[in-house]
Amino acid sequence: MATTGDNFIDKTNPNPYAQAIFLSQKIINNGFSAMWDAAQREDDEDNPLKYFSYAVRGGDFLKFKVGRPTVSLQVTTEDPMLYFQLRMTEGEVLLYLTDDPDDDSKINWDIKNWIFAFSVKIARKEVTKDSEEYKEFKERAGLPNSNFTLAALFIDASSTTRWEPDLSEFGDKNDAFRNLTPEARATFDSFIQRWLNVMKEKGQNILGYSAERQEDDELNEYAPTFPPTSIDYYCYPWKGSDGSQAPKDNIEFNALSYLMMCNFDSPPAGGAIEYTGPWVDDGDRGVIDMVPYPDTPMCYWDDSIDPDHPFRSRIEYHTGDNAAQDSQYQFSPQWWKPNTWMLSGPPRHSEIKVANPNNSRDTMKLQEDTKNTTASLGFRPGGHVVDLSGSTTFVFRADHSTPKFSTWTEMTFGISWSMSIAMASVEDGGLQFKIVDGSDKVNVSQTSAGNMSWSPPPQQIAETFKNRVQGGMESALSGVGNYLLYGLADQQRLFLPGKGSYLMKNPIFNSRGDLLVDLHFNGYSVHFLDETICVTNIDSADPPKQKKRHLRSV
Repeated sequence: MATTGDNFIDKTNPNPYAQAIFLSQKIINNGFSAMWDAAQREDDEDNPLKYFSYAVRGGDFLKFKVGRPTVSLQVTTEDPMLYFQLRMTEGEVLLYLTDDPDDDSKINWDIKNWIFAFSVKIARKEVTKDSEEYKEFKERAGLPNSNFTLAALFIDASSTTRWEPDLSEFGDKNDAFRNLTPEARATFDSFIQRWLNVMKEKGQNILGYSAERQEDDELNEYAPTFPPTSIDYYCYPWKGSDGSQAPKDNIEFNALSYLMMCNFDSPPAGGAIEYTGPWVDDGDRGVIDMVPYPDTPMCYWDDSIDPDHPFRSRIEYHTGDNAAQDSQYQFSPQWWKPNTWMLSGPPRHSEIKVANPNNSRDTMKLQEDTKNTTASLGFRPGGHVVDLSGSTTFVFRADHSTPKFSTWTEMTFGISWSMSIAMASVEDGGLQFKIVDGSDKVNVSQTSAGNMSWSPPPQQIAETFKNRVQGGMESALSGVGNYLLYGLADQQRLFLPGKGSYLMKNPIFNSRGDLLVDLHFNGYSVHFLDETICVTNIDSADPPKQKKRHLRSV
């Protein structure tokens, strides 16, 4: 079965765009949720993410406490792109049913736990370079010396026109709301519009910011060249990890994509991108089959085949901890062993006990345990190799008990594995990781004790374990091999001067694990071809200075 990771590596393609960013519906809603959480901690009772109250002169009013707002991306239609879901945890609404001043007919409803969903459009505005908003973005992005046009992507409050009943919920007033008079509905819609306007005034309708290059001079001589020259926005469908599912609206793995062109190239007329596999992670984890874990052993009574051995028994296991939780497998640095991270996996146990149907005191009990599971990741300062290794213990025990005698056997298997990954530069200036030839090894030891004979013998079981784990390692390496090989092949293109380009050379780790890379200036002027640049922190986006020497202690 294909996994998200496989298809992300093999199928995704941003063509014809130069760059693409995909934000899942889940991550967008996490952003709104974070804004909502922050609003609850503020003293401002007029914050539209806490409380809203508005009345008109005629007496109509709407007041409610605000729940966590969410958006629903639409991928089966192009218009609208998304629906906004406004949650009202408690509140009240009063609406007159007509515009006739002599008609006093009205509704007055409790709106606890209402959800009102309505269509909105995504719009963009240019953020002026002299504004505080522009300065805050540059500081947050780590680009204090760069020059670009900044656009804010936001929910357009002027476009709230279409109510979506399938995503809305009005408690016991579902039918009544659907049958409101046009006049009452218009008043209610105007209240929602007012709430969105307040959101806009507070800057809480922002989906995100994007840097853009609109003029040739919007590029400092030594600033990165990443700002795109055009941006389209498009809702990208989730079709399952293998791309076989039909698109469906309101799935948290649908994505809002920023589709960008550079160098003033013309974007496609449709402002869209072809489906090319999963660009977001659906949360599925691929389990690497490196460790045997116990299933319930097979054991049952059958004296028809071999009356001398009526308990039919067998070890049952699988490789890979399918019950794994992220919190159970976390690498953590080791204070007693520098430059090393380790994890300890949880123990797993299974057992079964079966009795002779003719004698309840004649029993067979089988137990399986996986324990002492550890893995280690380490590097050598000044080197370019990452070492991975791990080990585990699998124990099988069988106990046959009768009123007259007891027999037992216990087999213990020690399993260890290791591999090394090397980093190097390539001719065109990028970096690559590669599995060191011959470094992927698996060893299995075995011991046994007891007075019961078991078939197959422990030596044969150990060989089976070795083959299964070796096969799991080879499968894992084939799945990530291309990713390791090409994942950083174009990394140097993220650090571009105003003219020419850089070539990465001599990658090494420092003592705390930072990646140090020599950047050689390529093109522009022959006088600088032998000058090098030291990148000590790849998280820094400040443009490097041109003649900084790389100093390395020997």
